[in-house]
Amino acid sequence: MIEISEHHSAFEAGDSLLNEHVNSGRGNVTYISPTVQNELLSLIGKQIQETAVEIIKKAKFFTGLGDETTDISRVEQFFLCVGYVDIEIVDIKQDFLTFVPVYDVTEAGTVSTIKTELQKLGVDMTNLCDQGYGAAGAMSEQRNGVQAVIWKDYPKALYTHCLSHVLNLCLSYAAKSDVIRNCFFTISEVATCFRDGLEAAEIPNCTIHNYNDTRWVERYECVAVFSEYFLSIFQALELLIERGVGDLTVRTKASNLHSNLYSFEFIVTLLVMPKMLSITYHLSQFLQRDKLDLFSAMVKIDHVEIMVSEIRENCEKEFAVVYRNAQEKTSKIGVMSSIPRGVGTQLFRNNVEASTPEEYYRRVVFVPYLDEILMHLKD
Repeated sequence: MIEISEHHSAFEAGDSLLNEHVNSGRGNVTYISPTVQNELLSLIGKQIQETAVEIIKKAKFFTGLGDETTDISRVEQFFLCVGYVDIEIVDIKQDFLTFVPVYDVTEAGTVSTIKTELQKLGVDMTNLCDQGYGAAGAMSEQRNGVQAVIWKDYPKALYTHCLSHVLNLCLSYAAKSDVIRNCFFTISEVATCFRDGLEAAEIPNCTIHNYNDTRWVERYECVAVFSEYFLSIFQALELLIERGVGDLTVRTKASNLHSNLYSFEFIVTLLVMPKMLSITYHLSQFLQRDKLDLFSAMVKIDHVEIMVSEIRENCEKEFAVVYRNAQEKTSKIGVMSSIPRGVGTQLFRNNVEASTPEEYYRRVVFVPYLDEILMHLKD
C-alpha cells in the first residue's frame, strides 16, 4: 500500500521512468488494469490480515468484536474485529480482520460463522476473553443469543455491550413521548421538503441535513442547527409555499410543515432538546474513543447523571431560561404563548393542570423528558 502510494506520488511529481512505463509500455504489462489492481489489493489485504493475526497470537488473549450489516446485494455481512494488547509496544489495539457473508442468520449460524472464520485465520478461540456486539436480540440475548452460545463454550468470553450504543438506546427510549417524537419527525420532514422543493422553487441553497435514526451525536448536531437557524428555515418554507407553484405536493407539504413550526409547543421542544442532548453529546463522543477503560467510562456516565439530576432538581429555574428564549423566537413570527384548551377526558393531547403557560410547558415537555433520560441512564 505504501509503495503504491509512493509510485502514485512520484508519477504526479514527474517521475519520467514511471511516466514512460505507463504511457509507452505495452498495454499488457502496465499493471494498472482493473484485474491487476484488484489482485494487488487482495494481496495487500491478505498481508495486512496475516500480520495482524501474528500480532494477536503473540498477545495470546483477545476480544471478539463484530456486527452484521446488509450489503447492496442484500446478503448479510458479518464484520469481524479483534481487540488485544500489543505486547511489543504495550498498547491497546483494535484491528479489522475480515468481512464474512452470513447465509444462515440464526444464532447458531452466526456462531458457526465466527468460529469457522477465526479457526481459518489460525486464531485460538480458547483465548477469547471478551465479546462485544450490537444490541440486536440475536447477538445479545442472555439465554440463546450469539454471545450466550459462545460463552457456554468459552467461559472466559464475557459479553460487554458497547457503552456508546447503550447511551444511544437510552436517548432513543427517552424520546418516546409525543412532543419529542413529533418534533424530531417535523425536523426530518422539513429536511426532506427542502431537498425536494428548493431547486424547483428556484430558492438559493438553504438545505439542512437530516439525522441518522441510530446516531444520536448526529441528532444533536441536526437539532442544534435547526434551532439556531429556525427563523431562516421558517422563512424558507414561506418561500416554498409562494413559489412552489409547479409542484403542488411540495407546496402542500411545505404549508403543513409551516403550520407545525408555527406552534409554541414545537419551539419550546426544539429548545429543550439541544439543551439536554448537548450534555450527552460529549459523553457519546467520549465513549467512542479508541482507548477507553471501563472505570473512566463509568465515571463519565455518573457525572452526566449527576448533571441531569441537578437540572431536574432546579427544573423551574432551568426551564425559565428556555421559556424566555422560546418567547423571543416566537415573538418574531407572531406566535403567542398560551395554555391549550383542556377537556375532562383527553386521549390525544396533554391535559395537565397549570396556572401559567410556562408551568404548562414545563410539565408537558421539560420535566417528562428529564425524567425519562434519568430513568434510562440509571437502568
